[in-house]
Amino acid sequence: MTPKIIKAVLVPLISGIIAGILIFFFLPKLPLSPDNPLYSLLGIRKMRVIGFEPYWLLTRSDKNYTPYLTDLTYFGLNIGPDGHLVKLANTKEEDPSWTWFKGNTLSSRLKTVTKDGLTTTLLLFNANEKDITALLSDPLTNARNMMDDAVPLMAKYGYKNLNLDIESFKEASAEDKIRFTEFVHNVKNLLKINGKGSLIVDFSPSVFYKNYIIDPAGVAQYADFVIIMAYDYNYSGSFLTGPVAPLSGAGINRETDVESAIKDAKKIIPENKIVLGIPLYGYEWDTLLKEPGIAAIPNSSSVASNNRITKLLSSCKTCTRSFDIDSMSPYIIYQEKDADYYHQIYFEDKESLEAKLQVAEKNGLAGVALWALGYEGNDMLSPLSNYKKTYLKL
Repeated sequence: MTPKIIKAVLVPLISGIIAGILIFFFLPKLPLSPDNPLYSLLGIRKMRVIGFEPYWLLTRSDKNYTPYLTDLTYFGLNIGPDGHLVKLANTKEEDPSWTWFKGNTLSSRLKTVTKDGLTTTLLLFNANEKDITALLSDPLTNARNMMDDAVPLMAKYGYKNLNLDIESFKEASAEDKIRFTEFVHNVKNLLKINGKGSLIVDFSPSVFYKNYIIDPAGVAQYADFVIIMAYDYNYSGSFLTGPVAPLSGAGINRETDVESAIKDAKKIIPENKIVLGIPLYGYEWDTLLKEPGIAAIPNSSSVASNNRITKLLSSCKTCTRSFDIDSMSPYIIYQEKDADYYHQIYFEDKESLEAKLQVAEKNGLAGVALWALGYEGNDMLSPLSNYKKTYLKL
């Protein structure tokens, strides 16, 4: 083989190898949306990191979230019983979710994150059982009403995706389930007709084993992604103290856990549609005894953000962080001077977040969603910077 032929063969080959290395090692680290078609062409799937931005935390979520997120979701606008979006709380006052939606604080945030390459999503919400019953009485008309209101707002303010969060926790009939699935189907069709992006639907883990309006398999046919809200396993109304999002321990120390929710979801929903909801907060209870996981004094609970815990640990001389290895959850138990009761705080931090990210990646999930921006402390989100850059082969 002559030098000329060798050169003709080797140069393209070496160039191809170098190009492949550059593509597979550096492209996934670029600040591109997980929806970028380049990833599909390369046969890889980027992790999605969704940050929920509730209107009541807008003034507290003041960090630069670009290194940690791929998507920012505004929570959110309320859906009325006829599908139209709620703008008035009463005849004299605007609904606060609408006031913040069109305000300068959110507008400035959206411009910044869009410039930084993040995808923005508008969330529509209802948790009123009476309203939900009315909404689903006519799935087509009310879906049209909702989308007639939502689509122009998405266009005006630059939202690409739509998140549907309808939370009902009462016994549902087979007809109720069918109507909810029809409603989701209609919303998806209207998004497509209007040239919008993905439809995301939020699930409580309990929909996999309780008879609520959400039929997970039916809804997943039409949703591009489903967020499993894997938190509030213990909450403000719990009789016992305990972790808000225990990673494991089902069947031993508790009835269910985050890993069980993932397992249930993967049985009926493609893993590349599942997004794991992760809390950035915990709860604080008062108890009469010091032992962890015991009965709480009624009406003593409050939300404990990671931000508050960080400040507490730096200022409280009698507060020590402990860690429940089974649930992968940190907690603090302490007693104030001269008090005859104890404070028990179960919360989330960098270590517990990292453990959940590892489980999400191990299970091949589409990504994670954070509830909610503004609750985190100074360094809690740091594990997300690497998670955001990782990818899975299709």
